[in-house]
Amino acid sequence: FGLNIIMPLMSAELLKFPNLCLQYFRTITFVCEIYPEKITSLDPNLQKNLVASLELGLTSIGVDTVYTLCCDFIQVLGCYMVRHKLQGTPIFEPLRPFLKLLLDLILSQNINSE
Repeated sequence: FGLNIIMPLMSAELLKFPNLCLQYFRTITFVCEIYPEKITSLDPNLQKNLVASLELGLTSIGVDTVYTLCCDFIQVLGCYMVRHKLQGTPIFEPLRPFLKLLLDLILSQNINSE
């Protein structure tokens, strides 16, 4: 499904290119919406990279579209994991801090609360 190819190549430096950044977040969100089971079964190192890129998208990129895509990704994956009782999977624990991060960003007005 391509994430095995894309994920190791992406870095914080490459995500500074606006078009590449937007396409990357669109791609991972699309894959998550269509195949959330693939995200939960990714190699733990790729999951770690994925979570790090989501955090970067929420805190450093500064583009509303990227914020929205990151939030969509987290929401879709979180709902899938709860619906299918996958709280014991390796990606569950790294996603838990996003609740606090999102609340902090909204309350500090560093992210559009809409």
